[in-house]
Amino acid sequence: MRGCATELRKYLGPNHEVSGTIMPGARAHNVTNLAKKEISGLSHDDALIIWAGCNDINRNESMKGIKHLNDFINQRTNTNIRIITAPHRHDLPNTSCINNEVQTFNRKLHKFLNN
Repeated sequence: MRGCATELRKYLGPNHEVSGTIMPGARAHNVTNLAKKEISGLSHDDALIIWAGCNDINRNESMKGIKHLNDFINQRTNTNIRIITAPHRHDLPNTSCINNEVQTFNRKLHKFLNN
């Protein structure tokens, strides 16, 4: 989340351009709408990493989040897109309904992306 772009920049070195956008409280459709505007100039040599869906899970709308991510990927063929799965909530018990939904979300996301 915060600081990921900085760490990636360190790892890749000065020959790569890295930027990051944090959108607290955003849902998958907010992230993909912003990304549509931002990636219009990218090519097959570029990569886009999206980490979204947590706020959809928290609102009990994980399938909407997956649909937005899936639609976004299927409509973009000009660049390489990678999706990061939703993180486990370590501030909640493993058996919490949110962590169960995170597991379900990630499993469904993998299924959608592998088809």
